[in-house]
Amino acid sequence: MAKNSLDYNQFTELPERFWLYVDKTDTCWLWKGKIDDGYGRFWLIGKLYLAHRLIYAVLKNKLQNISQIDHLC
Repeated sequence: MAKNSLDYNQFTELPERFWLYVDKTDTCWLWKGKIDDGYGRFWLIGKLYLAHRLIYAVLKNKLQNISQIDHLC
């Protein structure tokens, strides 16, 4: 299970294999990879990360330890 103590801010880009699991629709980006407890998971440098937190940290803003990322789809 992914841990809150993981450093999502260390990444400036996501590997090409990450994007193989993203299905971009007109209204939503759907995760097609590993899912546990309702959340997409992605192995990166030997650790299991939450996919929605990874993509937000890389594409939008750096995350704070208490940041909650809401997603609707």
